[in-house]
Amino acid sequence: MFSGIKTKRCVYCQQLSPADADFCQHCLRPFEATDPLFKIHNLSRSSTTPAASHQAGHYPGLHPEDQPYQSNLMEAQQKTPEASQEKDLPEEATALDGEDVTDVVPPTPPPLPLPYKPRKRLQAARVLSLALIAFCLMLLVVGSLLAYMFIDKRGGPPLNLTATPDHLYVGDSFLLIGHNFGAADIVKFTSDTNEPLLASDGQPLQVQADGNGVFKVVVVAPASWIVGAHRVFATDVSQQVSTSAMITVLPQLNAPPGFQIANTSLDLGTDRPGVLTHKPFMLSNSGSGSVSWTSKSDQPWLTAQPDHGTFKTTTSIILQVDRSNLDMAAYTGHLTFQQPGSNNPPQVLTVTMQVDKNAPGISGLLISTDALSYSAGLGHNPFDQTITLQNISNQPLDWSSKAVTENSVSWIAVVPDRGHLEPHASTVVTVQVQSQQLPVGNYQGTLTINGRTAQPLHVTLAVVTAANLQVPSSLTLVATAGQSTMTQTLTIQNAGGQPIDWQLNAGTQNGGSWLRVVPQTGHLDLGAQSVVTVLLDARNLKSGSYQGALTFSFGDAVRTCTIFLTVIPSTLPSIALDHTSLSFTTTQGSNPAPQSFTLTNPGGAVLDWRISSSQSDQTKQPALVVVPMSGSLEPGKSVTILVTPAVDQLPAELLGMTLTVTDARGEPGVQSQQVNVSVQIR
Repeated sequence: MFSGIKTKRCVYCQQLSPADADFCQHCLRPFEATDPLFKIHNLSRSSTTPAASHQAGHYPGLHPEDQPYQSNLMEAQQKTPEASQEKDLPEEATALDGEDVTDVVPPTPPPLPLPYKPRKRLQAARVLSLALIAFCLMLLVVGSLLAYMFIDKRGGPPLNLTATPDHLYVGDSFLLIGHNFGAADIVKFTSDTNEPLLASDGQPLQVQADGNGVFKVVVVAPASWIVGAHRVFATDVSQQVSTSAMITVLPQLNAPPGFQIANTSLDLGTDRPGVLTHKPFMLSNSGSGSVSWTSKSDQPWLTAQPDHGTFKTTTSIILQVDRSNLDMAAYTGHLTFQQPGSNNPPQVLTVTMQVDKNAPGISGLLISTDALSYSAGLGHNPFDQTITLQNISNQPLDWSSKAVTENSVSWIAVVPDRGHLEPHASTVVTVQVQSQQLPVGNYQGTLTINGRTAQPLHVTLAVVTAANLQVPSSLTLVATAGQSTMTQTLTIQNAGGQPIDWQLNAGTQNGGSWLRVVPQTGHLDLGAQSVVTVLLDARNLKSGSYQGALTFSFGDAVRTCTIFLTVIPSTLPSIALDHTSLSFTTTQGSNPAPQSFTLTNPGGAVLDWRISSSQSDQTKQPALVVVPMSGSLEPGKSVTILVTPAVDQLPAELLGMTLTVTDARGEPGVQSQQVNVSVQIR
């Protein structure tokens, strides 16, 4: 039989715990002082639910680990008939599941449980957890801010900025090209210590990228830059990200521009007949400013590409040797370099090469040339050039091309850029150069054609100052009324980067014929000058102001020189005629209709005039009737002279006669004028 122990039931979880426990052994809640009376259970009989037998003091139906505390002070209760009778106990003391319950009053009442106090250990753990959570949240926020500030938010390729050229003088222009910026984003520019770069209008420079995030802008090196390295920053305003490029400012030399070649001799080796050989060759400027140069070869197989140009520091050209139509032998040629407008002596480069049919050749893809040279004016693209690719093998091949340029500035395009060639077939490829956005300078690139083997093709580009003919903007002249001829000269000069062929037209505002020029066409090399003679004829001009224009045309450009002419009164009379020739036609036996010309006195005194007639055949009777033959004209007045041929008695022939108008007083400063008359009798 089981011995009885003192227990009490938790009002929260309804589980039993020892009577002296302060906390429920199951839910750990404290037993309040107001709990119901202790219940003492007689476990002498089994639960209604069958259970295995247990030792004394154990509760049936509970796991051994859940058994209540076993006290040494327990009173064994014998089962009596009265024990099975129902007692009037509170509801809480009623046995569960048919248990027999007996009230036992302890000798002394148990002490009331103390009020519940939270354990300090649990409070410290809770505070520590909250602190850890707050610290993690703070780390997350700080990490997000750092990522926003220092990590490229675009998630795309990094920004790229290139400067061309990257070595220059203060005041020179350079091209900035940016890639991978935001589409249509505004880009601002600063240099060094966040100093804004300025546009031509003095405002901070900014551009808008295109739809692909690419921009191109020409910048002038500011006067505030000192000699040395400078960093230019391009900032995407929308995304607040930036990148930079380096620019080196060169020291200004006191010496004038001086042209120099790298060396005076060069050997271009041995190769088979028909093979082209190309070699880069360096030119330099020993002074400051821009230097212009030209080259001339004494051999048809030796050329320079380009053969002229302008640069500031250094530039590279391509020397070409063409072994086509040459016998097998050793050859020597000379390239003579000159600096136009300079007294420096010419510099000569001696080039040697050999032609040998036994020289090793190539197989696979044959390219018609291994160098291309382009020259373009500032803001323009040069004409396209073509090359021929030929498959000289017995097998088909696929070919492709790739262009690489200095400073990653892409200005070479190939159309098409790849293809297929059957054995011994050929194709024509167009090589285009886009230099419209490039500043003045010399550029180099390599176009590699891959067809079993990679073959490089050198490409050079010279962007020169646009063709520029420098002419005076105006010319002011003074002539005397009645003055027959007045001459004035003006000087024009080629101030651009290309040779110029020019044409000249002269015109007047009122359509008069008082303005002419000589010559009307010409050619100017780089820096060359030419003299133009302006001819004025004021014989038919009255006192007053007149205006004309000289229009120079070269290429697509036009330059204009305005002529301002002032005609002052003369102190002498003057003779001016509106016609200098008359032509008549008639049939035999009749006279032609009369014609006339106007005589004007544009001078400053009264003109007494007379007309005399002469003819080629002095033996014949004069055949002209002139009315009037003489007279007097006040300054600025005119008279009409009527001329009638009297040839009705003459046979069919061609007559030539001259009418001469002179000053009847014979003033030495008054020039006579003539009218040539021809009469055709049929």
